[in-house]
Amino acid sequence: MGCTFSIHSAVARESKFRTAVPPERILVETDHGWADPPAAIPCRIEWVEHLVAQQLSSSVEDVRGLVWGNLARIIRDTGTEHLLPPALRTLLRAGSDGQERSGPGRAS
Repeated sequence: MGCTFSIHSAVARESKFRTAVPPERILVETDHGWADPPAAIPCRIEWVEHLVAQQLSSSVEDVRGLVWGNLARIIRDTGTEHLLPPALRTLLRAGSDGQERSGPGRAS
């Protein structure tokens, strides 16, 4: 089908997505509340990465690299890279090699 699935903390905690969703089809999301300050978002992403890593019996770093690679593939396949800010384009190009990314808002 070619679908990509965005996993948030409730899905990562309470489902067995790992048996139905191939790793190359996973993205993570915060699913944070509308009142959460922007500073809370990176912490929530790290929590979801942790939960997904547990489900996949993997490390957080490997999950982060997987997700960045998946996102880079989607951007490349849809030809939408030109719509992104230059700094994000650079991160996604680097992320397509499967290595851990510091990502926006993260220390390198």
